[in-house]
Amino acid sequence: MCSNRVLVFVPKLDIIRSWQQDCEKFNLKHLLDYLDFSTYLSMKKLALKSYSVIIADEAHSLKLNHNIYLKDYQGYFLGLT
Repeated sequence: MCSNRVLVFVPKLDIIRSWQQDCEKFNLKHLLDYLDFSTYLSMKKLALKSYSVIIADEAHSLKLNHNIYLKDYQGYFLGLT
């Protein structure tokens, strides 16, 4: 694990806005400095090993072919549904 960065995967872009709004709503806006967001479709473009934690929002949206990119990840992984 190379950093204190957290990657949040979402199935669609409007969910990213929801995360950002919730951080503001619950007075946690400072956490946005540590969060990176991406859609599941963009997973292959990212260096997953550079994240200490990956959160999969709507984890039921993960597909079998995502395992190609996740199989070597050694950090913490949290799936939310």
